[in-house]
Parts: sequence; structure tokens; C-alpha cells
Amino acid sequence: MGKGQQSSEAADPCKRQAAWGAWIVIAGLVAIVIIFGASLVRFSKASDVATAVGSVSGVIAALIGAYFGIRGSTVAQAQVIEMMNRQPKSPDGTASDETKPPDGAG
Repeated sequence: MGKGQQSSEAADPCKRQAAWGAWIVIAGLVAIVIIFGASLVRFSKASDVATAVGSVSGVIAALIGAYFGIRGSTVAQAQVIEMMNRQPKSPDGTASDETKPPDGAG
């Protein structure tokens, strides 16, 4: 992987992982449909089918939610770090006067 490729991936982490979110949701839906079909074959009572599908779909929904929560916070962190790296710095390494809030603000 060349140096130009690496910098373009680091500049926009959302574009590289955007397709993963769709595949994770599709995989979760397919798993629920498979479990629903297997439950229909295995159980004769509707309450048994609902119990089997409900317990598994809750776990799948929690895992998908966790993925998007972690991904969202990671992307936000990367954007903040990128924004901080773009700010001009004074010679002592702190933020320059241009980026500091005016006196009395905040």
C-alpha cells in the first residue's frame, strides 16, 4: 500500500467502512429469517416460535447496535483529531491566539 493510499484512507474513515454497516444489517436480518424458518419447522406452538425468535433477535439487535455505537464514536474521534491537527500552533506547541476563545467567553 502506497503512502498516497494510506493518507486518503485516514482522511475519511467513513467512506472505507460504509459498506460494512449494510452487510452487518443484512447478515442480521438473514440470521433472524433462518432462525424463524427453523423455529417454524421445529416447534408447533406459536408461543414457542416467538420465544425462540425473540431471544435470538434481541441478541442480534444488541450486537448490531454495539457495532454502530463503537463505529460512530471511532469516526467522531478521528474527525476531532484531524480537526485538531489542522489548527495552527504557536512555537511553544499550544494553540495559537487565532484558535483561542476571546477573553470573557465561556
